Amino acid sequence: MNRYILCLFTLTMVMGCGGEKLPRVPVSGKATLDGQPILLAQILFVALPDDVTSIRPQSAGQIKDGNFQIKPSFGPVPGAQLARIVLLKETTVQPDPSSETQQAGVQLEEVGSITVPIEIPENGTNELNFDLNSKDMTTGEASSGV
Repeated sequence: MNRYILCLFTLTMVMGCGGEKLPRVPVSGKATLDGQPILLAQILFVALPDDVTSIRPQSAGQIKDGNFQIKPSFGPVPGAQLARIVLLKETTVQPDPSSETQQAGVQLEEVGSITVPIEIPENGTNELNFDLNSKDMTTGEASSGV
């Protein structure tokens, strides 16, 4: 019984009372790698836990031709974050002649990723710029976590 009450209390504290939603804010900016605009990437924001809660809300968007923009409804929460930029490249997939269902197409492949700590202002920002260096990039299995 005590475990049930403790679990219920913990769940209430994590979820919040009254269905409160976390404030999300718009962010936009530019992203370069070795001084060149990043052509294609995903950007993921993961909030760092604070002293009040262990909730780690996430937000994601796409970087295209060195620019990104995330609307407030999908934006990150204000505060300390880890921003993970996953660089992608398009590759052409050739159909398998022995398969009747597989068709040619384009596939996205991860090239590597870079994770940096950032601070999201309370009202969001349109000047969130990432000037990244390829020497900080991880590739393969090491780039899959934040």
